[in-house]
Amino acid sequence: MSKIDDIRLDLFENGLDFIDNSLDQILNLKDHHKLKYSILHLSAGIELILKEILRKEHWSFIFEDINKANNKALESGDFMSVSFETIIKRLENIAGVEIPKESMSLIRDIRSRRNKIEHFILEENKEAVKSVVSKVLHSVFEIIDEYIDFDSSSPKAREIFEELKAKSLKFKEYTDVRCENIAPKIECLKKDGVQMITCPECFQKAFPLTEDYTCLFCGYTDAFENVLDAYVEKVMNIYIFIEIKDGGESPIHECPECGSESFIYIDNEDISGKYVCFNKDCLREENKENMSYCSDCSRLYCGNPIEDEIDLCPDCIQYRYDE
Repeated sequence: MSKIDDIRLDLFENGLDFIDNSLDQILNLKDHHKLKYSILHLSAGIELILKEILRKEHWSFIFEDINKANNKALESGDFMSVSFETIIKRLENIAGVEIPKESMSLIRDIRSRRNKIEHFILEENKEAVKSVVSKVLHSVFEIIDEYIDFDSSSPKAREIFEELKAKSLKFKEYTDVRCENIAPKIECLKKDGVQMITCPECFQKAFPLTEDYTCLFCGYTDAFENVLDAYVEKVMNIYIFIEIKDGGESPIHECPECGSESFIYIDNEDISGKYVCFNKDCLREENKENMSYCSDCSRLYCGNPIEDEIDLCPDCIQYRYDE
């Protein structure tokens, strides 16, 4: 077996092994000290599997600087390995690997938890962790099935993978039971017209936009500004700073009802084509066709320029009258 083949086995087997060894502590969640290492290992394992898919395209792509890629460095392991963000870019732009948006959100969430653990002492929400792990395992299995050739993988890798699938069922059983328990309350709220959105902490569609402002699945709650930021970044996959830096606009607007910066347009599996205020003291909803941008100040306002025969917000109209 060649040295490069050894590296392939190291990447894939080690990736699976890291994930496998992370799951027992997450399932038990009795020791938060051990849990943090489990999340570190889970994140590392996912990254190794993505790196293996990239290596399959060409081994030089696992070097951060491709210009420094050479067999000697590869065999010795003495090189700067590709960073996570570079892995994602190369998978998309070079290897043509399309990771679904929801899967990418889950992978980034695990990585974000890992980064926080490395820099801070955190107590993890056990329900949220189990939910996210259940979902991310499903996503990783789909990625492996799509892009990893099991016929050329080692017997050990296949053995670990079967163990992983068995453990993943325990996570699914946990989340299924919890979802079943909260289902009646969710149905009750929906009948009352309450919007239910995906919780940015556990990724279950169990966060009601009500005054209680608490996820029914994992109990996550926070100031509406923080929930909104987390929803935009984790669920909508919009990184506001990057969006603005690249010449775009923030998706968060001033609410025409309460005046807070809490009004966003949602068009996904949660809500179809509506502006929603995340301020729990307001929670206004408005159809897209009822909203327009003022031609003077560019602010979003409630109104239809065609029907109103004017494309100004109320403040700009008042300003012109005052002049």
